[in-house]
Amino acid sequence: MKRAALIAFFLVLAALWFRYGFPLVQTKYMEGNDFLVFYAGGKLAFSRELYNPEAVKAVQLRFAGMTDPALPFNRLPYLGAVYWPLAQLPFATAAAVWQTLSLAALIGFLALWRPPPPNVSILVDAVFMPVAVALLNGQDINFLLLFIALCYRDLRRGREFRAGVWLSLCVAKYHLFPFFIVFVVAPRLWRFGAGAAAGVTAALIACFAVNGFDWPVRYA
Repeated sequence: MKRAALIAFFLVLAALWFRYGFPLVQTKYMEGNDFLVFYAGGKLAFSRELYNPEAVKAVQLRFAGMTDPALPFNRLPYLGAVYWPLAQLPFATAAAVWQTLSLAALIGFLALWRPPPPNVSILVDAVFMPVAVALLNGQDINFLLLFIALCYRDLRRGREFRAGVWLSLCVAKYHLFPFFIVFVVAPRLWRFGAGAAAGVTAALIACFAVNGFDWPVRYA
């Protein structure tokens, strides 16, 4: 019964989102936000112009009709390859797909996250302003929430290496990633750490494969 009620809640949430929230967010997207950065990064993913602000600006103007000097591509090269499929779509369509994926990631997080009861997680999330900001600004935080929930689930089940691989996906926000080291060192979860290290190493190899051996210089 509880599971049926939870499924019904998510269906109602999705219906309300696409009826009322989606048009509002789509309008915001058309004014420019972080997705504009990801879209340009996808267009230039395999180009040496990925970290050229003028090239990013030109792509944004050509395909989205807008730009912002504060929105160059500032992510690691492998993420440009991740965004490449979306960048093959028209900007408005790609933005709609991104919004849908972001909402799906958020729902996935709520379905997996278990420290408090699910109804508490849902209520807290509903009034948590950063969630609304992430959706309105086209950010990728919801995907990190999903990766963390998957990591936590596998840790609870004793699948430490795979949990570490899930955690490594958070290197997309590498400036936050070092703080996760304490969760490896303090409890001495070495298999967990090995999984995270393997995932980060794979991401770095992908960076060089996607954008050449000199990408760190151009990025800096």
